[in-house]
Amino acid sequence: MSSLLVVVQRLSFEWGKEARGGPLATRRTQALKHALLPTWNLKLSTTALVQVLELNDADVFAQARERV
Repeated sequence: MSSLLVVVQRLSFEWGKEARGGPLATRRTQALKHALLPTWNLKLSTTALVQVLELNDADVFAQARERV
């Protein structure tokens, strides 16, 4: 019997009017490219993986708050 791995990734981005365009919009778009699932240390017995990643414009989308 093969095992099943359920993966849930929730990305949350918050920004105000100042971050709608220009450099902050570019940073926000680039942040999506770096939202990788943390699969490097999964045990074979893992059946579910949940990642919550939160970014906002208060720190120019530089610091992601992550829970795995």
